[in-house]
Amino acid sequence: MKSTAVNIVKINPSKNPANSKDVNKRVRIISSRNKPLLSTLASVIRDIFTCKTLASRIAKRDISAQYRKSFLGIFWTLVSPITTAFLWIVLSKSNLVEIGNKADNYEVYVFSGTIFWSIIMDAINMPLLQFNGNKQLLAKLNFKREALVVSGILIVLFNASIKVTVLLLALSTKGIGITFYTLGLIPSLIGLIIFGTLVGVLLIPIGLLYNDVAQSIPIWTQLWMYASPIVFDPTKSPLLREFSLVNPVFYLVSSSREAVQGLPLSDSESLLSLIAISVVLFLFAMVLLKIAIPIAIERMSS
Repeated sequence: MKSTAVNIVKINPSKNPANSKDVNKRVRIISSRNKPLLSTLASVIRDIFTCKTLASRIAKRDISAQYRKSFLGIFWTLVSPITTAFLWIVLSKSNLVEIGNKADNYEVYVFSGTIFWSIIMDAINMPLLQFNGNKQLLAKLNFKREALVVSGILIVLFNASIKVTVLLLALSTKGIGITFYTLGLIPSLIGLIIFGTLVGVLLIPIGLLYNDVAQSIPIWTQLWMYASPIVFDPTKSPLLREFSLVNPVFYLVSSSREAVQGLPLSDSESLLSLIAISVVLFLFAMVLLKIAIPIAIERMSS
């Protein structure tokens, strides 16, 4: 494979200088395919830490653009979880929908669940949004692609801080205050964002080429939400109890809900194990992205 790359470089620039840019692009693609896995992994980790300045600038630009011409501003960040929670609370109180496996203190349960689910959804959607929104930059400029993923994480963190602050204020009206155990929100939120970003990164290569990927996300995530502890407790359903044991969202949302209510984490070992696994899988997903993105860009350009 290395000899193929050398032959390309020798032939084209001298005989057809107009195609030199295409040659360089092909050489970069071939070299990225030939990199050993561990070398690529080390490169990804290094680039994630060295691209923080560019990532913060992209995140600042996108956050400013998001709220610059909006009258209601950050309120739009809260619209989806609040309306979803309000709908289910109304349906429950009016007995229009019988929720047989409804949790105790249902208002707190469903409002916290929809807030944390919206954070996961932001994390899933953001990587593909960042890459689709910067397609022209990807095709024209040579920069560290990891910056787009990191900028997406920063935007999700910004929105999550607003949502959690509002949630804590809302819980204070129900007599639920901040305690030492509220610090459990830190690892819980890290787990929510890393896991969601992992799923989102895996969607990028195909999502850049086919719009069907972005359009399908609301469909399968809606089904996933009803199989998770968002609007009702799935452990009280014989059908969903077994699925809950292998559903990562179950542990992430349950731990986040306990922490935000000032309760000790009931299954901290599973939470920490899930975070560690998510981080490892996230890094390998970034390796796959680094290998696949030049190919996707070449197909977009053609």
